[in-house]
This record gives sequence, C-alpha cells and structure tokens, in this order.
Amino acid sequence: MCIVAPYEITHGTIRSIAVSGKGKKAVTDIRLGTLNITETTTVAEFSNAVVLNNKLYNYGDQITYFLVHQVVNEVTNIPMAEVDACCIVLDKSSEAKLLSLVDVRGFSVQEKHLAAQADNDFGNHGMVWIHSRKQSAKTLVSTQNLICENSLLTVYQSKEAYTDAILSYGGAKEAFLTPSYKVSSGSLKPSASVPSIPTPSNPTPSNPDPVKPNPVDPNPVNPDPVKPTPSGKKVLSLTAIPAEGGTMVGAGTYDAGSEVKAEAIANEGFKFRDWEDGDSFPNRDVILNEDLSLTARFDPITEGADKGNESDNGGNQENGGEPGNTGEPSNAGDSANSGE
Repeated sequence: MCIVAPYEITHGTIRSIAVSGKGKKAVTDIRLGTLNITETTTVAEFSNAVVLNNKLYNYGDQITYFLVHQVVNEVTNIPMAEVDACCIVLDKSSEAKLLSLVDVRGFSVQEKHLAAQADNDFGNHGMVWIHSRKQSAKTLVSTQNLICENSLLTVYQSKEAYTDAILSYGGAKEAFLTPSYKVSSGSLKPSASVPSIPTPSNPTPSNPDPVKPNPVDPNPVNPDPVKPTPSGKKVLSLTAIPAEGGTMVGAGTYDAGSEVKAEAIANEGFKFRDWEDGDSFPNRDVILNEDLSLTARFDPITEGADKGNESDNGGNQENGGEPGNTGEPSNAGDSANSGE
C-alpha cells in the first residue's frame, strides 16, 4: 500500500525551489522572463531564460520534475502510486525541442515562471521540481517535498484507518515494550512473571586456576580519538571589499556540519579578485562546523580592460570547466537580479 503524501523527496544544500499553489495552479520561483514554452521552444532557449533570469542557476545544472499519481488497484482495492519523471540539463547550444524531452505538465509557464500545466486535470497526485548540479565530483541537490492534492490522504490519516492498520497485523500488544524488571531502591528486582534463578548447591568454583585479569594501564593512550560531532546552528558571514564592488550570496544560519555554497558576484564596473584567505574562485563550498566569516575582494574595471575577464568573474567561474560557464551571457542575468 502506498499513499501519496508530502514526503521529503530530496535533502541537500542547494536552495530549495519555492512553489506557490497546488495542482494546476502550482508555480515555481524559477523566472523565465519573456519566454513562452511552445512546441518549437528549444532547450537552448529554455536554458538561457533560466540562467539569465535566475542567478543561482548555471549552464550544466539540471531541473527534474516528478509527478506521482495516486491510484487504487481495481482488484485488491489497495492504494498504489505511479511515478512519471523527466529532467533537462541546461545547455546553451542545444537545438533539441524542449517538449520532446520533458513533460509539458511540469514544464509550462504561468506568471512568467516555470509552472504546472494550467489546463490539466491532475487528479489525486503529488508533484515536485528539483534543482541539481555536478560539482567537485559530487552531485548537489535542493531539498524538496512533494506538493500534494490527494483526497485519500485524509482518509488514511484518520483514527479509523490507524485502527484498521493495527488489526491487519493481528492487534497491538505491549509485551515486548514492558520491562520485565522493576527498579526499587537502586536495585533490580525481577517481576512476578520472571522466574528466580536457583542458587547452586556447591558454590565452590570448578576452575581451580581462574584466569587473572590483565593489569589496567593507569595512563591509557587513545591513538585515534573520536572527534566531537558539531551540533546546533552555525553562522556564515560574507563581506565584500569594497562594499559596492560585489554582491554576496549564501550568508545565513545553517545546521552544524552543512555544506554551503558561498558566491561572490561582481557588480557592474568591478571584477572579482580573490577571497581574503587566498581562494581564487568566486564560488566555493564550505563546511560549517563552526561560525565562519569570509571576505571577497573586488577590483574596479579600468577603461580598456578585457571585457571577457569581466564576464568571467561574474559568478560562473567556479564550475571547474563545466560546459558553457566561462565568459557566457549568464552574467547578464546575475547583474539583472543582483538587487533581489
């Protein structure tokens, strides 16, 4: 039996895709500008619309869409789930038709944003969009939950459904949860249901030469001490020098041990130089085991400077050679959205 419910589908470090509404009114926060998705829309047109209008997306990133249908077996009357899935990698040069590769039910436009198909009857279902990217030999994903419209969910969350589920297993008993010993005055006493252990008639040990315990080392040395696990919340602080030189993305409070992406995006008239700790890439991943402060340094662009270098420092240089990220028009979208 499977009930479509708002389960957490993925858990990662990329910022979650926010969705307003449900079903055919579900609209993501992925801006598409003036793009209208039709049968002739290419992958390149869609990719450029996403990258240029959303500063957290790069060429080479992937957008995945899951549509989970709630169905009921006609013979057994048992609820089941059927899953449709599709994905697209953001490719600035692909002339393939977008809707030949993805499901129009999850790749439509509403309010100039990526959205569900407005004229589709989804029935009982759950849906989700996921943002992922390959970085430093790892796959990073956004944290997402299924967005559900399912009338069966209410039925199977009722007290009656819970009771029926218990009875289907033969009822509930606490036999394996009730301790068989009672604690009294600091000692353990067996309960009435536990038989006492008889005392042997001959208390003399049968082993005349028992093994002596090894002496305890008064100064034991642990060659590999266990490192404490970080706990609580940790703060990532980001600073730009000069302040007008760039926009910092990623600062905030996170769970201890989280992997967080810090981004230094050069403002118009400036180019990224480096981080104060010596890192030379504008985008970097950090592990927050403790509070951390990072400072990015920017240089003003002098007249006659190489425009290609200015573009390189706009926010996509960190992808380590991922296709289409160096000196590409993704800077235009970053600059357009730097005030968000």
